[in-house]
Amino acid sequence: MKKFLSLLLCIIFGLSLAGCSDSKEFKKEGVTITLNSSWKEVETPYAKVLYQTSKAAFMVNKENPSDFVGYTFFKDKEHPSKYGDLVLTANNAKLDGKSVSSTDEKTNNGDYFAYASYDNVVNGIACRYLLVVMYGKEDLYCMNFYCAKSDFEFSYDTFLSYAKTIVVE
Repeated sequence: MKKFLSLLLCIIFGLSLAGCSDSKEFKKEGVTITLNSSWKEVETPYAKVLYQTSKAAFMVNKENPSDFVGYTFFKDKEHPSKYGDLVLTANNAKLDGKSVSSTDEKTNNGDYFAYASYDNVVNGIACRYLLVVMYGKEDLYCMNFYCAKSDFEFSYDTFLSYAKTIVVE
């Protein structure tokens, strides 16, 4: 009975993230992403863009490559993991207490992005993030999906599928 209830809760949570509802395209600050209609835009001083559901969030920050004096790897559009690793190192990001590095991947339209998971505590809540970085024509995009660490196992695949819909200017 416990296994059945646990499985049922997992399915319900997964459906709430993946959504039974229609997909919805969001576009702001040079980033277009397709999420489901349960996501809503929220204003915040901490990010250029923030979309949330009752269980998860996605935020966007833009950076100017000229702020990174001495770094030349921003010209390598096919390996944004170099930028991702810099972000992870600068923030001392860890996953289960261990250092992490990012992985290069392609979006649905063939652009490159890099991603990595890491942990952080926010307002006393243990959270797990999926960092997504991309190079735009003029800007660098540092984006994060996040949720409670206990929910991440059920959110990871959905977050990654959403990441593959991202288009940046």
